[in-house]
Formats: sequence, structure tokens, C-alpha cells
Amino acid sequence: MSLTEEVAFDKEGHIESAGWRIPLFRKLFLALVIILLVALSFGLGRLSVSGVKESIRIEFDPSISKS
Repeated sequence: MSLTEEVAFDKEGHIESAGWRIPLFRKLFLALVIILLVALSFGLGRLSVSGVKESIRIEFDPSISKS
């Protein structure tokens, strides 16, 4: 396995473009994957807590009904 890097220089000797830069499509794809993973993790976290609820009790207070 060899690790090579392509570099292009302008007339003044400054780096113009490097091979390690990520193309726009890959950046968008990576951002989309991260957003979907965050949304999936959030949804799974919400689902895991949805069954833990305190029950509701309805009681009759006879003192209220006396007029």
C-alpha cells in the first residue's frame, strides 16, 4: 500500500490544489450520513424512554360533592 499525494503549484510556488481535498459530493454525503445518524440516535433514545410513564389515578372526593 502506498500513500501518495498530488499537489499542484501556481507560478509563485504556492499550493494551488492538493489531492487530499474532499470533493463536494463526498462532503454532502458525509454531512447527510451524520445528520441521519443523529436523527436515528435521537429517535431511538426517545423510544427507549416512552414506556416509562407514571400512571394516572382518578379518585372521588365525597367532601366536594356535598353542597
